[in-house]
Amino acid sequence: MQTTPISVPGSVGDFDRKTLFAHERAAIEVGFSIIGSGSGARVLDMGCGRGRTTAVLVDEYRANVQAFDIDPAIVAEAARLRPDIGFRVDDATKLEGYGDEAFDMVCFPFNGIDYIPDRSAREACYAGVARVLRQGGVFVYSSHNRRALLANKDARRIFRHNLWRLLTKADMLYEPGRMWALPLWHGTPEAEATMLSKVGLEQVAVWSRRRDAPTEDPTAARREHWPYYVAVKR
Repeated sequence: MQTTPISVPGSVGDFDRKTLFAHERAAIEVGFSIIGSGSGARVLDMGCGRGRTTAVLVDEYRANVQAFDIDPAIVAEAARLRPDIGFRVDDATKLEGYGDEAFDMVCFPFNGIDYIPDRSAREACYAGVARVLRQGGVFVYSSHNRRALLANKDARRIFRHNLWRLLTKADMLYEPGRMWALPLWHGTPEAEATMLSKVGLEQVAVWSRRRDAPTEDPTAARREHWPYYVAVKR
């Protein structure tokens, strides 16, 4: 299957956060509790960007991390910032060079999975994650939630850009930025659970934020712009 690599215009240097989001940390800690601990855990950090989550996984959780991104420029920046961590260029829809059951945990942070350009490529990503995870391994990732569009502070602008896509129930919706707009996947917690189950992954937790405090409250998850999901390979 041929897919079109994409990168976010001007992504290098635009995102300087060095810590985890509250609901992101909660999801990762649930993942480590399932596999036993972070120390020595084999973790694949997909769509690593400048290495924000990679550095935390290495420094705080003492995990054995491999990390990649599809954008060569941002991988070079990550390697410059943390030359002690191995970063590589790779495609999340292929996962070439990674063996079966090679990892205890796979992370795909900050909605990186939503830039994959279509449903078939996204399904290929899930299948690849399931292949490289060991039995009982954990997939932690975040994804945009179309149910939260009305709760988004930019809801009016998003609706204006996406009226036809919403009416036709398109998977990809435009999230307008300051200088560009990109089509991003917008699913729901229920739809994510269904797609995961097709490749043998069971959704076990959905984390969202309430006044910046993490919560697993299902009502809050419906209004969360980008929930964090935890899934286990059964």
